[in-house]
Amino acid sequence: MIVHYFERIQNVRLTARQFDIKPKQVHDWRSKKQELLNAAPYLLTLNHDRPAQYLLLEEKLIQWIEVLRKKQIAVTQNMVIRRAKMLAKTKDDLVFDYEILDENSTNMNEENNEELVLDNIDAEENEDIGEEYKEIEADNAWE
Repeated sequence: MIVHYFERIQNVRLTARQFDIKPKQVHDWRSKKQELLNAAPYLLTLNHDRPAQYLLLEEKLIQWIEVLRKKQIAVTQNMVIRRAKMLAKTKDDLVFDYEILDENSTNMNEENNEELVLDNIDAEENEDIGEEYKEIEADNAWE
């Protein structure tokens, strides 16, 4: 609608003033006119989601969540975070907890170190996820 209005009057500033938007938006929409017309009408944005940074880790995490859900075990946010840290530690020693680790310091207290250095367990090697679930819930109960 805005692009058609601009094409009719051929004035960017007047179009921007008419629709209470910035002139840059009119320029951008004019240059992306064909892309906007080809897009589905229910889309609110042309931008796509940000690509996953650790794709393999996210796939392993999704598989683990699906296994728990099939067994009708509730998956909490804390469980997902702990599992992600565990998988990150097993995959090339990636560390996700930026609040605990400061780039300038190499010292960590013992409690935080125990949380980051988790057992080397892979998602497929877990035979009894129910036991792991009970351990995690027991840990959470004392926090």
